[in-house]
Amino acid sequence: MKTIIALVIGLSLCSFTSVAVAEDDPSGSWKWSMPQHLQVLKLKLEGEKLTGTLTFTDSFGKDNVEKIHEGSFKDGVVSFTLIRKNSDTSWLHLKHTGKLEGDLMKGELIITDLKQLHRPPSKHSWEAKRLAE
Repeated sequence: MKTIIALVIGLSLCSFTSVAVAEDDPSGSWKWSMPQHLQVLKLKLEGEKLTGTLTFTDSFGKDNVEKIHEGSFKDGVVSFTLIRKNSDTSWLHLKHTGKLEGDLMKGELIITDLKQLHRPPSKHSWEAKRLAE
């Protein structure tokens, strides 16, 4: 009987531990909507390094996939950068920082035009929801 009780307690603790780890891991697919298009972010966590891609349809109906850069995850904070071509001569630096809260991420996006550094960066709020896999 003691063995069965110990086994049940052990399995219960293992299941609580795995749930806690899953909530503290941003790996997986996330979506958030923008006024003109839906975006899906796929993340993979290895240690504190975060890798992944952002897939979106632009305002012209073209599907795009962009690799994230400088990705990290530490103390519940997700951080990554996208570098997007704005025109033939200009590049946008899109720095995302957000807090992971279970199946929700909320944060700030800072957009800097690398050609027009004399202009202040624009700041925007964002929110993403984890997709069921």
